[in-house]
Amino acid sequence: MRTSPASRAIVVGKRSSTARRSACSWSCASSGASERVIAVRLNHPEFLRGIMSKHESKSAETASLPAKSPAKKQQPTPTRREREAQNLRPLVPEDRKQAKREMQAKVRIEQAKAREGLAKGDDRYLRPTERGPQKRFMRNYIDARYSIGELLLPMMFLVIFATFIPSQSVGIWAMSFIWAFLAVCVLEAVMIANIIKRRIAAVVGKDKVEKGIMIGTIARSLQLRVMRMPKSQVKRGAKIEFTGK
Repeated sequence: MRTSPASRAIVVGKRSSTARRSACSWSCASSGASERVIAVRLNHPEFLRGIMSKHESKSAETASLPAKSPAKKQQPTPTRREREAQNLRPLVPEDRKQAKREMQAKVRIEQAKAREGLAKGDDRYLRPTERGPQKRFMRNYIDARYSIGELLLPMMFLVIFATFIPSQSVGIWAMSFIWAFLAVCVLEAVMIANIIKRRIAAVVGKDKVEKGIMIGTIARSLQLRVMRMPKSQVKRGAKIEFTGK
């Protein structure tokens, strides 16, 4: 049996209105049931007893706390003019000589701290080219071994004394000896620098080896141990390993 579009619309409208009424009745019934459950719980004696016990415990805690007495002022509040007067400082000190002496004393203290930090190898007081774990490893590795370059300065003094001898052959031999000795010292320093570079490259990589290792090794190897700066931080014969820190 065929139906017209108008009749189909009426049927659909009746069905939708019926569904809405059923949904509304279900929600109302569920809300009424939940309200009844809440009312039963609120009227339950155990629930009321728990609320009363919590209230009594809180009141007992507040009663046990000592009463705070208001702090009393020991002196009057300074005025704005008094505070400004306390913060005033003269641009030019009254006693310039005393101020100069105090400034010189501060400068001497700072210089003493800088010398002490430099002697200990503190990076804060070193030049930028001497800071870092790689340069520290270089210094410790050189200080932990014996090197021929440490004898260069005493040998130079001997050569100077030899030049005062009234003999031309002695002067020639002395100058030849000191130049040959210097070449041996530099060659040894270059070998030490290559060893240091290889050990650093084994940890951080060849591309991350800092510049200045060669020059720093030669300069430190040709100095007496007591004249090196920063001072030696390791003993001779100590085993030095580079860890990258």
